Amino acid sequence: MLPRPPKAIDEVLFQQICDGCGECQKACPEQVISIEGGLAQLTLDYGYCSQCGECGKSCPTGALHGSVMDNGLRPSFLGSCQNALFGDCYLCQEACPQEAIELGDLSLPVVSDSKCDGCGRCKQGCPFSSIALSL
Repeated sequence: MLPRPPKAIDEVLFQQICDGCGECQKACPEQVISIEGGLAQLTLDYGYCSQCGECGKSCPTGALHGSVMDNGLRPSFLGSCQNALFGDCYLCQEACPQEAIELGDLSLPVVSDSKCDGCGRCKQGCPFSSIALSL
């Protein structure tokens, strides 16, 4: 399974309905939607999803007319995490609009799965490349 834009319908149905027209890609102000294999895909390697909903508004097929904004991506924190190594680094936590990241002293951050929506702002907020996003 691949990360889909916000409000993507069930994956099996999405694959049948999305025609790869690219309207969502054109509408995305963050430019994080690409068309891969004829289907819309969220690519958060160099950006984040602002959850603005423009992609869904522009989708003519209904593939992005679901009810869930959460794209399923979750951050994992690598051993190079500055908070785990040295403490006092709050950049990922400060970047998270959902307040889904908890930090302890000299430990890897912990993500609340119920609060996280997979936007990727935490990854963009970390200048040390210590965060990977995966489904």
